[in-house]
Amino acid sequence: LAFALFGFWAYHMYLISRGTTTNETFKWQDLRAEFKRAQPAGERGASVRVPVNTYNKGFLRNLSEVLYPLSLRPTAGFADARRHGGAMIHF
Repeated sequence: LAFALFGFWAYHMYLISRGTTTNETFKWQDLRAEFKRAQPAGERGASVRVPVNTYNKGFLRNLSEVLYPLSLRPTAGFADARRHGGAMIHF
């Protein structure tokens, strides 16, 4: 049981270090496979370039966002809108 829990923990530490979720990891793999499949026959061995993950901010910052999510942090943003009852647009 300890080995399974360690593997689960290690996989999630890997995901945190990359700044992705399990779902995103599998989707990136599908995207890479699709790019490789779409390459012309003469370029099959060439490396595939996928977009950069903009959510990867480094291991420590990613870990801090997992332990203390941005949605739980206090903020003074939209203070004027909150004071006036929210940022709703009425038509």
